[in-house]
Amino acid sequence: GAQADMQERYIEYLIADNQFEKVEKEATKAIENGKSTKKIEQFFKEAFLQNNKDKARMETRLAELKKTAREKHLEELKARMLDKPAPAFSLKDLDGKTVSLESLRGKVVILDFWATWCGPCIASFPGMQMAVEKHKDNPDVKFLFIDTFERGNGRLKMVKSFIEKNKYPFHVLLDEENDSGAFIVADKYGVTGIPTKVVIDPDGKMRLKLVGFGGSSQKIVDEIDAILDILKP
Repeated sequence: GAQADMQERYIEYLIADNQFEKVEKEATKAIENGKSTKKIEQFFKEAFLQNNKDKARMETRLAELKKTAREKHLEELKARMLDKPAPAFSLKDLDGKTVSLESLRGKVVILDFWATWCGPCIASFPGMQMAVEKHKDNPDVKFLFIDTFERGNGRLKMVKSFIEKNKYPFHVLLDEENDSGAFIVADKYGVTGIPTKVVIDPDGKMRLKLVGFGGSSQKIVDEIDAILDILKP
C-alpha cells in the first residue's frame, strides 16, 4: 500500500476476482491514507455499490474519505515546512533566455529537479503536467523544471527534443556545472536524488522539499494544491 500505482493494480486483481468486500476495504485504506488514484476511487464505487446498493451513501462515504486524506496530508505537509532563504540562481532556458529566482519574487515558485534518464522523474511528469495546466492562469504561481545531473555535448538538443516530443508545457532550465563537475543549483539546494521538488514562497523562503515519486499523478496535483493553500496569505 505504500505506492498508489501498485495498490491500484492489486485492487484491480481483486475486482477481477469479484472480491468486493476486500476491494472496498483496501480501497478505503488507500483513499483515506492519500495513496489513491482515479482508478482506485472507481473501484471503491463499484465495490461499495455491490456491497451496499446505496449510491447516495457511496458518494457521501467517498467524500468523507477524501476529506480525511486531505486533512492528514495538510498536517503532514505543515509538519515538514521549512523557513530558510532560498539560494539565488540564474539559469538559461531551452530558448537561451536567462531566468533568475529574484525576478520571480512575489510568486510561489515550484522547482522540479529532473533528468531525461530518470525513470521516476518521467513517471511523475503526467501529474506535474496536470498541476501546471490546472494553475496556468494563476499569475502568482510559477513552475520551473530544472534539468540536472545530465551531461553531454548534445544535452540541449536532447532535452528540447524530449519536451517537444511529449508536448509537455514545462518551462525548462538547464543546471550548469562548476569547475569541480558539480551541478550548481542542485548543489545549492542539497539535491542528491531526483525527482526533487522545492517550494519557494513569495518572500523568497524555501518552505518545502519533496523527494521521489509515490506512483500517483493525482497525489501530485493534490499535494501542490495543499501547499498553495498553506501558503495563502
